[in-house]
Amino acid sequence: MAKASKKSSEIKDKKQTALLFLFPVLVFLVLLVIASAASVYFDLQKSDNFIVLLFMLAIGCFVSGYFSGKVKRRNGMTTGIIYIIPSVLLLVLISLILNTFSFDINILISALISVISSATGGIVGVNMRQKVKRVKK
Repeated sequence: MAKASKKSSEIKDKKQTALLFLFPVLVFLVLLVIASAASVYFDLQKSDNFIVLLFMLAIGCFVSGYFSGKVKRRNGMTTGIIYIIPSVLLLVLISLILNTFSFDINILISALISVISSATGGIVGVNMRQKVKRVKK
């Protein structure tokens, strides 16, 4: 019986890890669609567009870091950063495919904001109290 529970626990951990890697990707895709729609709707200039994208990047990284920290419940800063790496690599891959990737100060700012936001989200996620289920008597 112990082997069955250990195996189900391992499967649960693998599903949880896969979800933690996929969740930030989904958050970024939704935020990119929102940022693109805002850019088109409000007819933003290039500099304004970059600010909106940085804001969306910060929100996405924070939410992803928060979610991973809340699930793992330990090492908030490290957990937040580790689980955001696939999303950042996806964004770099998209920019490489679209031939818009160039290593400049904007990339450094984006990387710095994503690391700080995801680490902060991880710390907040770990340190938030879990809801206590109250049993009515």
